[in-house]
Amino acid sequence: MAAESACGTINKRKADAFNVYLTTPNKAMNIVSEDLISAILRVILCVKESISKISDIKKIAYTSKGNLVTIWFFTDTHEPTILKKIYLAERKIRDSFPDMLFDFTVIFDSAEKAPANFITERIQ
Repeated sequence: MAAESACGTINKRKADAFNVYLTTPNKAMNIVSEDLISAILRVILCVKESISKISDIKKIAYTSKGNLVTIWFFTDTHEPTILKKIYLAERKIRDSFPDMLFDFTVIFDSAEKAPANFITERIQ
């Protein structure tokens, strides 16, 4: 079964698994309500969907506190065409979730580690 999101279709099984992950006590997440959990879930799934089309992104790292979601994109390229794709994905995400606050960062070294309180996922 799939659910419709602002960024497309979400696989319900993946969404449920991620929801369990978000509700597990974790210093990286400061969640205050089920609505906020649901919103952050949709944000992360939207981010993954949006950037999966950008081949030069090697991994992402993210954390949240309340309605602020901090997302790092890791790439090994400084190509303007890739950066433009990243910035367009960021805009799509911001526009899709107007009640959320975002702090996006592009890291130009995919080997760099994110802070310990971030969740890191390889894309490639």
